[in-house]
Amino acid sequence: MKKSMLFKRVIDENIADKDLILKNVLNSSTRNSIANKRRTSRHVRLSFRFATTFLIIAAVLLFNFPNMSLIPNTKYAENNPDTGTTVKQKNDFMIVAYAASIDNSKTSPGIKVDPNTKNELKPNLKIQMPSGKIKRGNVKKSNGYEVNFEGGSLGLTSMGENIVNITYTSENGMLHYFDVELMKEMETKGELYICQIPVSVDLINPEMGYNSIKKAFSKLWASGDLDEFKNKYFNGKDINLDDYTIGFHGSPDTTGERRYMQIYNKENGRPPYFKEGLVVKATPGKVINWSPDNAMGILQKDGNILYEDLPADTITVSAEFNNGDIVTKTIKLSFNKDGNVIGELNEK
Repeated sequence: MKKSMLFKRVIDENIADKDLILKNVLNSSTRNSIANKRRTSRHVRLSFRFATTFLIIAAVLLFNFPNMSLIPNTKYAENNPDTGTTVKQKNDFMIVAYAASIDNSKTSPGIKVDPNTKNELKPNLKIQMPSGKIKRGNVKKSNGYEVNFEGGSLGLTSMGENIVNITYTSENGMLHYFDVELMKEMETKGELYICQIPVSVDLINPEMGYNSIKKAFSKLWASGDLDEFKNKYFNGKDINLDDYTIGFHGSPDTTGERRYMQIYNKENGRPPYFKEGLVVKATPGKVINWSPDNAMGILQKDGNILYEDLPADTITVSAEFNNGDIVTKTIKLSFNKDGNVIGELNEK
């Protein structure tokens, strides 16, 4: 029975000993309240002790066993990728333009660049290339106007980590690549030339021009002075120089300049170490040459055309990485009103 109802009953019914009953009821209620408070206080103390003990145990476990932590240990995962964290190899490369030229000498063959003209191409930024200016002469000849690509060739190279090979593809131009490694390999195997003959500085001079040099060498070949080389390399074989390709090379020596004539087997087109075409595969970091053959052909034939209206070329550069990924970028090459080459890099 609720206390309020009991009080009402005592008053309404004038129960005997009502003072005693009220006293007992109040005392009983007070005792129950105190008991409840004691039980609640004891329960709180037990809960607090239990919580404190749990936190202490958890702290010990976290300190001594980091792999059992309830909170992910990100630093441990970063330093230990075997735990399931995969770190993806970042594959990228940059393209650099240079003023370039082809060096066909024996000592340092290849495509040479001027380091002072280095210009790294940036995405979506048009810049004037460090070399290359198309120009048409004023006099028209029987085969058309004379057209030159002045200021040196445009050289391009691609560099980056973990690259296996680089492939360049041109739409309207012509690509050239001097594979020095292949040339050295052919020379080591004896496949580069049939023989190399030292010649007198007085007889062979680079300033004479190739045709004059070849004529002087042919005269020396027919004189009998070079029979030692004929017998060693052409014993019983054709010795008519017209059936071979003749090359000239100069190399520095302690006493000055040494000159050599080299005799090659005739080949259809360029030697295998000199690659050219619309598609060229190159060694990473090596330079390829670009020339605007299509635009030059148009200028040679057409009577009236502005340089900026010449067809642009797009070179696609694909880098293959050691994990199999292929990253591709494109270079758009066009001309301004003065005939200078303008380049713009685009990343796919």
